[in-house]
Formats: sequence, structure tokens, C-alpha cells
Amino acid sequence: MKKAAVFLIIILSSLPLLAQIDTTLFPAEIIENLAEQIVENSEEEVNLDEIVDDLTTLYQNKLNLNTATFSQLAQLHFLDDAQIRALLDYRKKYGLIISLGELTVINGFTPDVINNLLPFVTLAEPEKIEPLRPDFVLYHGRNEIYLRDQFILEPQKGYIIRDTIPPDDTTTNRYLGNRHKIYFRYKFTYRDRVLAGLTAEKDAGEQFFHGAQKAGFDFYSAHLQINRLSRRLWRVVVGDFQAQFGQGLVLWNGFAMGKSAYVLDIRRRPQGLRKYSSTDEIHFFRGIGTTAKLGQWYVSPFVSYKKIDGSLNTIIDTLESGYEQYITSLEGTGYHRTFSEIGRRHTVGETVLGLDITHKGERLHWGITGIGYHYSVPLQPGTALYQQQNFQGQTGANIGANWFYMWRDISFFGEAAMSSNMGKATILGLTLPLHYRLQMVMLYRYYSPDYFAFYGSGFGEGSRSQNEQGFYTGLQILPMPKWKISVYFDRYRFPSFRYRIYQPQTWGNELLAQIDYFPLRRLKMYIRYKNEIKPLNLSTGQIYQVLMSERRYLRYNLVYSASNQLRLTTRLELSYYHFSDETDRGVLLFQDIRYKPSTLPMVVYWRFALFDAPYNARFFAYENDVLYAFSVPAYFYRGSRTYLLLRYDFNRALSLWLKLSTTVYADRNVISEGSLNQTNSNHKSEIKFQIRYRF
Repeated sequence: MKKAAVFLIIILSSLPLLAQIDTTLFPAEIIENLAEQIVENSEEEVNLDEIVDDLTTLYQNKLNLNTATFSQLAQLHFLDDAQIRALLDYRKKYGLIISLGELTVINGFTPDVINNLLPFVTLAEPEKIEPLRPDFVLYHGRNEIYLRDQFILEPQKGYIIRDTIPPDDTTTNRYLGNRHKIYFRYKFTYRDRVLAGLTAEKDAGEQFFHGAQKAGFDFYSAHLQINRLSRRLWRVVVGDFQAQFGQGLVLWNGFAMGKSAYVLDIRRRPQGLRKYSSTDEIHFFRGIGTTAKLGQWYVSPFVSYKKIDGSLNTIIDTLESGYEQYITSLEGTGYHRTFSEIGRRHTVGETVLGLDITHKGERLHWGITGIGYHYSVPLQPGTALYQQQNFQGQTGANIGANWFYMWRDISFFGEAAMSSNMGKATILGLTLPLHYRLQMVMLYRYYSPDYFAFYGSGFGEGSRSQNEQGFYTGLQILPMPKWKISVYFDRYRFPSFRYRIYQPQTWGNELLAQIDYFPLRRLKMYIRYKNEIKPLNLSTGQIYQVLMSERRYLRYNLVYSASNQLRLTTRLELSYYHFSDETDRGVLLFQDIRYKPSTLPMVVYWRFALFDAPYNARFFAYENDVLYAFSVPAYFYRGSRTYLLLRYDFNRALSLWLKLSTTVYADRNVISEGSLNQTNSNHKSEIKFQIRYRF
């Protein structure tokens, strides 16, 4: 009776809030909207394959809110730790959730959060883990095939040269293949238990079924992931996979949110071993891994071997009549378009062994992660000052200990790690809800100059967890209904030399402040100010002087959903850059339209943008794109850009995407001058076509 009374009160009190939740968007639109939010609010380049895969799988196999664990809920990238813990505490206190209306009384579950959550969750009694029968899996599994082609319409220098010289000329720098970038993907899923697939890609300029690529595509990747194979065998991955443990100081492949307008979302939430289905040709493992579940213990060993690209140098010893080989750098672009790029392809063999042991209690998670790697050819860093602390040799290792503890609504997290050369790295973090309308996060990190982790990705200013010390503070304030204020300030220091910073003990800071306002259910807007102060070399001949550079951005963004069919987005952004005697200013203005006819199974996206900005004051803006392709182009110089994207669903099985985009410059008649991508015109256009077949 008590539970029933509480439930009745909850339902009656939640009716006004539930009326504000927009459930009219169809699933593909919701996934795209969430992906767009994450990219728009991230200040770093992110690969959204993992996010789209997670959300697609969760939509097809909805999470049971009555049984979902912390780790499973963490796959919903828009939920923070406090919201997840509030949901679990509510479930523990009141028992099974009877109605989704109960979400409205859980701390942190505002209408917009619930709106994002609803498509991916369900309510049901706890289910038993069923044994996997191959015939049943194959019969009930979902199959998807994707095929994409894209190319630049205007002639580019690298292809013009190729067409005007003999094919057997090996001395002229040019693209050896055609201009088409081709992508193929096969995807199989059985609920969230069995995930398998094959990904293949040919970059523009690479050969295809001839020359150096007689096998067709330049890059192939295959994977098989089985979850909950038995009560003890929690996960098995075979083929290409990723590893995410701790706070990323030792092991972290794939998506990781950095500094962004999601100011509270700074803690890494590891997913352990998981499949890899993207097209990055270096940051993944190839082999086998497994996770065993022994009560509250999770043991995850793995082994990997693959060949990667590197710049191979040879030293001939005339006295010994022999030679030595070494690698100066590992290549991560994945391009094999020219003779020189093909010469760097798969020159290094990499063997990796890893092990993670994690204990997951109700409020305390802790673990130990170790990794060792061996390269077939020694790595020898370059001679520049900033390269002197880089890894050298053939064999290296990392080990680290991580923890996460929640006391009431306060969470403590961190990781301490060491590399085999005794380099050290540490992260210490705290989330502190000062009030239900005021939350704070703080994070301290220290990465010594000699710490290295090839597969690490800790929170920080740089892309590598090395040579950095900093303190980050974030605040989120809900001053009144329909308003949200987000602020972060990050102060950091570089103890040693860095790329384009030839002086030790330099510092920088970064500030972001954003005010969101939601006056109506169909209208939302925000204004964002960002300021970055960073050290940078000023070169005068052979002498380098380090000065401070400053960038400022001011953005106003408005989204208006005029109806269920029409959505309008308007943005105005200003930029400012100052370094030494140079001062640059820029402006960007664009209008987006998304239209979904009520009588046709299609969606149309259109953008028109005007921009005027020097390169140092350039802008980045997310564009809608075909599924599993992501566009965040840079806007600089003076001109306009427009794109038109069409998605048409012929039926449940067959879907088509078509995207046309063009950039026109008003202040130049040559684009990418001096490179093989040079175009002798003031415009650059691209066409992209993709089909998906499901069965």
C-alpha cells in the first residue's frame, strides 16, 4: 500500500513535466541529435563511430531500468555519474520502477534528460542469462550492409599529374589511385549479446585492386564480440578490439570526452574490452581478449599483434658489412596514396600483452592495469628539443592503479601510473554536489615529461598524457527553471619542451562560460564565451622566443522547432586571435534547416554559411552527414559554404543518403596551394553517396 500510494503521488505530480517531453522524433533522428550535441560541445576532434554504435545497439536492445548496472547506464553518454547513482539509489530504496513517470522525481532527471533517455530504456522484470545457441543467434540476428562513395568534383593536382605521365614513372610525386573514397561495412548484432562485423576502406588517391592494393581495399578490420557467454565468461573479443580501463593513463582506445561545455563530464567511464569497427588504422588492437567475472572481480587479459606504418631508416656499417634499422616516428594517418606513403606502410610489427583486474563493489571500484609492448624495429626519437623525452627502444611497459568511490553524492576518482623508464602520471578527481542546483568538479593531473603510454589517453590539454601538470574546475548552476550556467577554468603548465614551445616551465589557461536558456519546449538557445591563452614559439632566424598567444570565441546559437517537421538552427560566432604583433578577427554566420515531410519517409538537411576569418582565427562547426561519416570542417579565409543532405528510407530494409557540399572563396583562386590537393579554382565541391541494406 505504501509503495502504491507513493507511486500514485509520483504519477500525478509528474504529469505536467511529462507533457513537456518531446517523443515525436523517430529513432534515427534522436541518435543523430545526441551525436551532434556531443560533437558541438567538444573542443577536441572525436570519433563518433563508438557513440552511434552504442546508441543504435541500445535502441534496438533497450536497457532494463530495473536491472541495468552502473557500467551499462554509462553507455548512455548523456548521463553523468550523479544521475546514474541517483537512479540506482532510487531503485534500491523503492524497489522496481513501475512507471517511467517516476524518473521525474529523481535528482538530476530534468525533462530534457528524460527526453533523451526514453528511446533507449524499458521497464521489465529481471531476466535470466540464456545460453547462446548458434542456430537461434543466426536466425534472430540483425544484418546491415553499408556502402559509401565520396569524391571531390574539381580536378586536383595529384590526379592531374598522374594522368599526364607514364604509369611506370616512380620518380614523380603523385596520387597513384583515383579520387574515390570508398567505404564498406557489414554489421551483425544479436541483441546486445553477439556483435560481429567487417569494415573496409579505400582513401581517395589509393589504388584499388591493382598496384600496391591487389587485395582491394587498403584497410580491412573484422571483429567478433560475445557478451555474457556464461555466468563467469563475461565477454570475449576476437579480431580488432579496443581497451578502456581506469582513467586512461595506461589504456584507453576510442571515444573520450575532454574539455567541453559538458563541464561536469570529465571522468572516464571505462567499458573494458570492446569491439573495434572504425577506420583509424593505428589506435586499436588485433588479436583476442576476454573478461572473466568472478563475483565482484573482473579479470581481462588480452594479446595483440599487428603491423603499423613507420618511417624506416637504415644505417649501413661499412666496417662490419652490416646495417641497422630504426623508426623515427609511427604514422597514424593511414594514407597510402603515393610511393613514399606506400614505402612506410606496415614497416613495423607491434606485439602487445595486457591485463586488467578490477573489483566492482556497490560504491567502490578499483583496479590494476598493466600493458607491455614490443616493436620489431627500434624506435629512435628525432633531434628536436621536444622529441628528446619520447620513447626509444623496442620494448616498453606501463602499469597503473585506478579507483572510483562514491560517498553519498560525492565521488572520488583517480589513477596513478608508471612507464618502464620510471616516468610517472597521476589523475585525482572529485565531483561535489554543493546543492541540487549547484554542482562542482575538480581534477588535478600530473604527467612527467618522460612518461609515455602509446595507448593511453588521460584528461588534459595535450593529445598525449605526457609533460603536463594542471588543475581543472567546473561548475554547473541551475539558477531558475529554464536556465543553466556552465563554467570551467583550466590552468596548466608544461614542465619541459613541447612542439612549437622551445622553453621549459611554460603555462597556459582556458576558460569557458555558457548560458543555456529554454523559454519554450520547441525553443532553446545558448551563448558561449571561450578564452584560451597558450605559449608559442616566435622564430627570428635561428633564435626562438616563447610568447603568449590568445584566442577568444563568442557564439550565439538558437534552435527553433517550428513543428515536428521543421527545425531551424541559427548561429553567429565571432573570433579573436593575438600573438606578438599579429591580431586577427573572424566572423561566422550560418542557417540550418532540417525538414521531414509528414507524408514521405525522408529527411532533408540544408545549410548556408558565410565566413570571414584568417587561419589563426578559424572556426569549426559540426555538419550533419551520412551515417558513420562525420564532418566538422574548418571555416577560414572569406567565402561561403553550403550543403544539402538527403536521407530516404524506401522501406525498413533499404535506406539511401546523398550529400552535396561546396565551399566558395571570395579572396583566392587557388585552394590548398602547393600540395597534391591543390585545386585551381575558387571553389571546392564534394559528393557523398551511401546505401544501407538491413535483413
